[in-house]
Amino acid sequence: MDKEIDCKDRARIRRGNTFGTSGAFIDKAPEMKGHLKITVKNAKTGVIEKVVDVKNLVMTFTRTQISHLFAGDFDPDVATNARYIISVSLGTSGTSPAIDDLAITDPVTITPLSVTYPSDYSVQFSAELDSLTGNGIIFREAGLYFGSPAGLATRVVFSSMTKSSLWAWDINWILQYS
Repeated sequence: MDKEIDCKDRARIRRGNTFGTSGAFIDKAPEMKGHLKITVKNAKTGVIEKVVDVKNLVMTFTRTQISHLFAGDFDPDVATNARYIISVSLGTSGTSPAIDDLAITDPVTITPLSVTYPSDYSVQFSAELDSLTGNGIIFREAGLYFGSPAGLATRVVFSSMTKSSLWAWDINWILQYS
C-alpha cells in the first residue's frame, strides 16, 4: 500500500530533500564513505609532527552487518552481542584495498574505541596508539573491525610510517552516509 504524501513531504521532494522526518522517500541507497585521520604527536610535549588524512574503502561485510541491524538480527545475550565496530587495527600491508578484504596484515589492535556522533549521518571512532605500543613497526594500512561475527568493516592504505616511542598517534575515523 502506498503512503500518502503530505504537503511537507511534497515540498521536501521538490527541493530534492528525500530524508524527511515523516518518512524517507529514497530513490537510491545512500552511499557510505569515510576517512581516517592519524595525528602523530610528540609523546612528551604533545606537539604535532604529522597529520595523515585518507579516505577509506567500506567492505562488503559492513553492508551485510547493516542489513542485519535493520532486521534486528542480534544475539539477545549482551555479553555475546558485538555486531558493532569494536576495534581499530594498524598493519603492514601496502596492497590497495578491495571490497572483499578480510583482514589487516600483522595487526596491532587498539580497543576499546571512544565513539561520538558528529552529525545525524555519521559516527566517529577514536583511539590512541600510545608511545609504548607498536614501536619499530612500519605501518601502511588500517582497518576497523566488527566484534561478532568478527569481520573487517573498512580498510585504508597510507604512506609508510615507522612507529617509535617518541610518538603517540591519535586515530580518528569517521564513517558517514551521503
